[in-house]
Amino acid sequence: MSDYSERLAALSPAKRALLLQKIQDKANKAAQQIQPRLDQNSYPLSFAQQRLWLIEQLQPNAALYNISIPILIRGVYPELPSILTQCLTTIFQRHEPLRASFSMVDGLPQQSIMALESVELPIVDLRELTPSEREAAVHQFMQAETERPFDLRHDQLFRANLLRISPDEHLLLLIIHHIAFDAWSVKIFIQEFEAIFTALENQQPLPQFEPLALQYADFAAWQREWLQGATLNQQLSYWKNQLAGELPVLALPTDRPRPAIQTFKGGRHTFWISTELTNQLNQLSQQHQATLFMLLLGAWVSLLHRYSGQNDIIVGSPIANRNRRELEDLIGFFVNTLVLRVKCADDPSFLDLLEHVRAVALGAYAHQDLPFEMLVDALQPTRDLSRSALFQVLFVLQNVSIGGQHSAFDILEDVASPSKFDLTLSMFEFEQGLRATIEYNVDLFDASTIDRMSQHYVTLLSSINQQPQTKLSQLAMLTAAEQTQIIKTWNNTSQTYPEQLTFAQLFEAQVAKTPEATALIGEDQVLSYHELNRRANQLAYRLQAQGVGPESLVGICCDRSIAMVVALLATLKSGGAYIPLDPAYPNERLAWMLNDSQAALVLTQSHLLEKVQQLKQADLTVLDLAKICDGNEPSQNLVSAVQPANLAYIVYTSGSTGQPKGVMASQQGLTNLVTAQIAGFGVTSASRVLQFASFSFDAAISEIGMALASGASLVLMPAGGLAAGTDVLALIRQHNITVATLPPSLLAVLSADQAPSLTTVIAAGEASSNEVVQRWAVERNLINAYGPSETTVCASLTRLEPNLAGTPPIGRPLANLQVYLLDQQQQIVPVGVIGEIYVGGVGVARGYLKRPALTAERFIPNQFSSTPGQRLYRTGDLGRYRVDGQIEFVGRIDQQIKLRGHRIELGEISSLLNAHPAVEQSVVLVHDHASSTARLIAYVVANSTSSNALSELQIAAGTSQAPASYDLAADLQAYAKQKLPAFAVPSAFVVLPSMPLTPNGKIDQRKLAEHTPNPNPATSVDVVPQTNLEQTLTTLWQEVLNVPTLSTQANFFDLGGNSLAMVQVHSRLQELLGRELVLLDLFKYPTIQSLAVYLNSEQSTQASTFVDRDNRAQQQRQAMQRQRRRR
Repeated sequence: MSDYSERLAALSPAKRALLLQKIQDKANKAAQQIQPRLDQNSYPLSFAQQRLWLIEQLQPNAALYNISIPILIRGVYPELPSILTQCLTTIFQRHEPLRASFSMVDGLPQQSIMALESVELPIVDLRELTPSEREAAVHQFMQAETERPFDLRHDQLFRANLLRISPDEHLLLLIIHHIAFDAWSVKIFIQEFEAIFTALENQQPLPQFEPLALQYADFAAWQREWLQGATLNQQLSYWKNQLAGELPVLALPTDRPRPAIQTFKGGRHTFWISTELTNQLNQLSQQHQATLFMLLLGAWVSLLHRYSGQNDIIVGSPIANRNRRELEDLIGFFVNTLVLRVKCADDPSFLDLLEHVRAVALGAYAHQDLPFEMLVDALQPTRDLSRSALFQVLFVLQNVSIGGQHSAFDILEDVASPSKFDLTLSMFEFEQGLRATIEYNVDLFDASTIDRMSQHYVTLLSSINQQPQTKLSQLAMLTAAEQTQIIKTWNNTSQTYPEQLTFAQLFEAQVAKTPEATALIGEDQVLSYHELNRRANQLAYRLQAQGVGPESLVGICCDRSIAMVVALLATLKSGGAYIPLDPAYPNERLAWMLNDSQAALVLTQSHLLEKVQQLKQADLTVLDLAKICDGNEPSQNLVSAVQPANLAYIVYTSGSTGQPKGVMASQQGLTNLVTAQIAGFGVTSASRVLQFASFSFDAAISEIGMALASGASLVLMPAGGLAAGTDVLALIRQHNITVATLPPSLLAVLSADQAPSLTTVIAAGEASSNEVVQRWAVERNLINAYGPSETTVCASLTRLEPNLAGTPPIGRPLANLQVYLLDQQQQIVPVGVIGEIYVGGVGVARGYLKRPALTAERFIPNQFSSTPGQRLYRTGDLGRYRVDGQIEFVGRIDQQIKLRGHRIELGEISSLLNAHPAVEQSVVLVHDHASSTARLIAYVVANSTSSNALSELQIAAGTSQAPASYDLAADLQAYAKQKLPAFAVPSAFVVLPSMPLTPNGKIDQRKLAEHTPNPNPATSVDVVPQTNLEQTLTTLWQEVLNVPTLSTQANFFDLGGNSLAMVQVHSRLQELLGRELVLLDLFKYPTIQSLAVYLNSEQSTQASTFVDRDNRAQQQRQAMQRQRRRR
């Protein structure tokens, strides 16, 4: 036995294991050493390079990854072009990545290094221009060069231009592709450039840089060999655990809908964090064992959390990835992107969040070697061409100084470049503080939105510095000016109104003014104000005799009729509160309402008496309106003890438990409503107001009130209303009605030019659409009104103009009401950010009858009021402020769905479908929401332009032969795919002759659901190729993916495919078909079936019937557009 063996045997088992581990670690370290490559022809791409190369294939002319370095050179240098050429040539010859080119070899991208004798340096002379012209020319030239793409197959990865600005001022503009360069490389480049320039300007020999033992290609080859086996598994294990479960998709509020295919047009906004605040933030981070990066990232996540309302946020962040000494002096694309997942549920304090961010960042740093590209392939997130993979927001803190030392050089800020993500926040620390730049996608965000966001970030940082222990929701984010504007200015609605009078008293005052004016028209009768008041007074005396007074509840079960209006007025005159009981309701519902309210008295009509008697509760008195009065009752106005705070009515609305809930509205709220609407709608004594709404719907009292308190005439819809087949337009024309409140669903199917007398239309009860606005806002007042029953009918309103762009707003608060948009922690949201709508003021109801817990939940203390006892009603509706203070309705909280990780607004999809020229109306619902098979279904009604367009096509074709039938559902499917992200495209389109409506004229979603089609049963069955092209594609996929069998309906990526595999398919498919294809199109059609249809549709018209169909659909769509413009 050797001496070594003897010594090894003498060690204890623990020491022997430790020694062997050290030997193994030393061997592993030696194996990890990067060696210069032997093959000098072509080399593999690094994983990071491969990602950029793939992006270039998908977006070949986008110039997404061009880096510009503008160097301003001051001073007179007679030989400047020669000096610069030598500087650049020396550097580019020294660093291989700048001379790389890329090509496909055996289906995989490879790089080779091109020789370089001398760098070309074109010169652009701007000295003859005026200063302003010169400044514009420099910016334009920089922008154009930055946006000019590289051809990675043939171009060198850099361009250089010299701009002569003046005899002593030149601008050297360098454009370098990111695939060869990163931020660390800029520092290396500037250092070497300055050293060479200094030597040449002083006519000294070139500096003798230490030879580079390695080049970037050595690293690329080594990385692919090293990152496998146990090393790869250890890295992957961490990241899979970190990103387990459903990955959140950040849903920031945008100024425009997200395009179906991601765009990259970028804007830029720069702002500063003061030196004082920067120093304080540095100190704060150090006090809590964190870095400035961690603190700034935590603040950025806090802002994203407050903007989106999401508690699970993923942010990308680049890391230099040069954790080996031998890589520090190399130019190349080493940077890796870390995926940082931060969770901020349960409203943590900022210090708690900072601790969490610190742990997340440290874990990521320890596992930074896994390339982002491999992570995406391993996780296989849902493919979404509208967004970048895994994250949509990037955060960067530059801690590498790139500023040069040469006194003649200034490194200028580059021009705005394409935005690769929705948002990128880049920060750089200077002596004067932190310079921050937000790069943003201009197709999603306005410049003003980003400006506000920057102010919010600065305000948040200042608040964090002052109160780091504060919960995230309580940290100040809005500026003081914004707080004042939103809370005070936009809610400054105080107006005088007869607050001590009830609506009944307002009516009586009007009777005194115009006793003989027409008050009521209906049932072939016309009643004057005097006659209506006489009948109401006589009934009110009877009611008082029955014991009705303040807080008494009187049920009114009547068809829409004169008797109904008399009963309502009489109840209010007697001091009581009425409960509308719709005779069309099922007996069970009516019985429940009577039992819940414990109303002691019900007024009804003779033909309904038997129905009401069946509902009779103990101690309930039922009176027939035709018999209760004998004509001998006093007809003068009554004296009542009713006060503004007393009840006016209880209206029952649908409840989430299935049982209706009674909303208690006050006399004061009703008086304010009537007064404000008369002013807001312009109702006068010359007006004729339609009473359209069902009596059980609170809009009925709005219509009755605005008419009878203004001296106008109230025209009743016939009993049964729409359900009885009433022609609304004919009624409007017959009675020359001037004011009507109608739901948008009904307005969408009515012809505006058939109601010439209507001067004011109030769209209420549902969200309005642009189609309705364009049709009804021409030459008349179209008012969009919003308000739940709990705010006494109306909370806000606005006049809509026919040239309105975007979603119709719901306006500003009604007089003496306030509207606030609050986040989940009941804090004011900024302009543009979605929040829940809360309403305060005199219109807020008392609450829900006998539902104290629900009342406490929905009617909360008004934090913005200094008056004790004031409350806010939380509506459950979502909205956002526009810049001008108008509120935009977004939808119901329960309609904001989350489907496979994506937050979806159903209303946005419907609005887009409504823009299609053949669509009259659309509603989008989610079917089977709770299951894994949840899907979106679109229900649409075609407009008259569909048939007109077909006729127009016949004329254009010069034939009377009927064209092929127009498939609206198929056209909408194609249209939606062009306009919407894939996750938001409905899986089915159901074309209906009309929308089912409720008695109130709203869309009946329950009946819509009855038309939901069954899912395609074939989706779970393997479908074999049906054509030669499908067979060719199948064979190709099998070879590339190495799978024995596959269905033509299977998704490429679900079969294990990735982006690189798709590039291989693309390359080989071009050879098979003998023509060029756009790679992005293969991602759009990820099944063999859909891809085959697409490829056929691109063939010549003689060889394919598909293109005929597509052309025909396009012609039809254009014809419909022309028809719509003519209407």
